[in-house]
Amino acid sequence: MFDRVIGPSFALKDGSCKEVEDVMAAAVLAVCPNDRDVSEANQSMGQAIPAKLAAALGDRVTELQWEPGTSETGDSRLLVAQPGRVIAMEGPTGLGLTRLGLTMLASASEKAPVVAVDVRGWLCPVAAWEVGVVVDKLTILHCDDPLMWPKVMAALIEGVRTIYAEIPNGIHDQVIRRLAALARARDSALILRPLEGTLPAGISYLDVKAVGVEWEGPDAGHGRLEARKVRIELTGKGVSGMRRRIEVEDDGTHAVRVVSRLAAQTARRAVG
Repeated sequence: MFDRVIGPSFALKDGSCKEVEDVMAAAVLAVCPNDRDVSEANQSMGQAIPAKLAAALGDRVTELQWEPGTSETGDSRLLVAQPGRVIAMEGPTGLGLTRLGLTMLASASEKAPVVAVDVRGWLCPVAAWEVGVVVDKLTILHCDDPLMWPKVMAALIEGVRTIYAEIPNGIHDQVIRRLAALARARDSALILRPLEGTLPAGISYLDVKAVGVEWEGPDAGHGRLEARKVRIELTGKGVSGMRRRIEVEDDGTHAVRVVSRLAAQTARRAVG
């Protein structure tokens, strides 16, 4: 169930600012005036919550345009969210995919608000700030209700240019396909990380799969963890139909960075 929003305000066309939390609270109150369960009320009221969100965040949000940052070089350019494109992330917990996903928001946050949709309740704003996301441009929204998640996502895509979102269990492939199509139509960048499994074939521009990790520091079985190097496999149209393997380094306090290319590219058919 949606239960909180962490973050600053969005800039509106009239020059004023309105707290995202106020928008969400008003939307929920309209559907749940008697503190009923949000998911139960949402089933009966249909699109009431997302409609209010879209009206508040979509129709009045300043039309901010942005382009991928130009400071990235080489393989780092691949790990930047781009308008109208979907990036799929795959891998078990502990391999650094959350920080990598937040890193992809950094360039976009320099010019427009960005949103991170947290399903597990683990996401801390400090982690995003450490990797370069602009402090006053980040909103973290917690939504773990599979009934409400698609509607909240659709509303966010209508008004926010760049979104990193975990996908709760129980979301059908058809829902993901509709959201991906909406993101392309609205020219929004969408970074999706399913908690289990993978995205349906054909919707992602770039697939990012964590295949291994190496921790630095406790060489003798004890000591201080200093960094981790994550081995990443990239596939899809974003790498021209090739399979590319790279290594990224994360020291826990700065932006995740590409440190090496691990293997030569191999030809394969482009999907997504």
